[in-house]
Amino acid sequence: MALTTSVPLLISQQFDSEVVLANYQNGVYYNLEGSAAQIWLGLKVNRTVEEIAGAIAAAAGGEVPTITQQVQAFVDSMLAEGLIAEGPPRRAARPPWRPGRRCWRAHSSPRNSSASTICGSCC
Repeated sequence: MALTTSVPLLISQQFDSEVVLANYQNGVYYNLEGSAAQIWLGLKVNRTVEEIAGAIAAAAGGEVPTITQQVQAFVDSMLAEGLIAEGPPRRAARPPWRPGRRCWRAHSSPRNSSASTICGSCC
């Protein structure tokens, strides 16, 4: 399934290792840190769930199947929140992308101020 971060009335901005999303349709702001931010950045450069999970597993030394399930769960939550959408990605060339080294364990819910099912705060 092709995913896009180009969603009407949603803006994103990266600040060092965190990404802030502002959904002007519903007035909710999201702060993505650690692996959650890395997943967003991977999607933004047109990477698939499998590519993102493989890169995170390589960076964190984790098991690809486990991380793929967690990345997919996070992507599903972002789809449900309207932060990403199914559809063709932007046609731009795919720039190099590699996630930072962070914890990949599941921790919190994607509601309210933090959308992080993949940890970035304990490591």
